[in-house]
This record gives sequence, C-alpha cells and structure tokens, in this order.
Amino acid sequence: METAEAQERSAYSLRNAGDTEGALGAYQRAADAYAREGDTLGEAHAVRHVGDILRGLERYHEADRRYERALVLYEARQDRLDLDLANALRGYALSLEAQGKEATAFWQRAHTLYQAAGVEAGVAESRSRPTR
Repeated sequence: METAEAQERSAYSLRNAGDTEGALGAYQRAADAYAREGDTLGEAHAVRHVGDILRGLERYHEADRRYERALVLYEARQDRLDLDLANALRGYALSLEAQGKEATAFWQRAHTLYQAAGVEAGVAESRSRPTR
C-alpha cells in the first residue's frame, strides 16, 4: 500500500497532466491514508484538493462536504498554516457562490488570513468579492 505522501504526489502529478478523475481518486486515497495514519493536517490538505477538483467539476454539494471536513480539521490544529486554512475558506466560498449562497463571512476570514500571510493575489481576490 502506498503511503499518503506518495498518493498525494501521484494526485498532484495526475492533476498537472490533466487527468482530473485520476487526480480526484488519488487525492481521496491520500486523504483516507492520512486519516488512517492520524495525520489530520495531511488529511485536511488532501480533502481540500478533493473539494477543489469537485468544485471544478461543478459537483458543488460533494465539494462542500470536503471543504467542511477540511475546515474542521484545520480549525482543530493550532500548528496549521493559516495559508492552508485561507485556501480552504476560499474554495468553500467559491463553491457557495456558484450555488447562489452567502459566502461573505468565508471571504472576510480568508481575506484576513491572506493579508497576514502576505499573499497579494488572495488579498485582491477576497477584497473583490461581493458583500451582501
């Protein structure tokens, strides 16, 4: 059985090669392996990528479940990278917006985290989102 890290590297390569379905499966296997290993940060990262891919496929309800899981995992860890949390918030906000749902609070929190991390692209994107 491949390690979680190996599955994640494979998923990354598949996604870069344009094999969306292959990447989706590999990221899910990586998330499952991280969960078995008790690596909640690894699981959160892999699950977020599953959410990103599902959102790209317009499978929003499935994506939302993954983002919600990633957010729970990130929030439980004080040693997380706030940039990882910001990226999960961003993905969830994009998914919610695509469904016509409210996402302002997620964008605001992502904005704060992107600003603290000095990620100008994230700051600009989150600042440009509509507020209700």
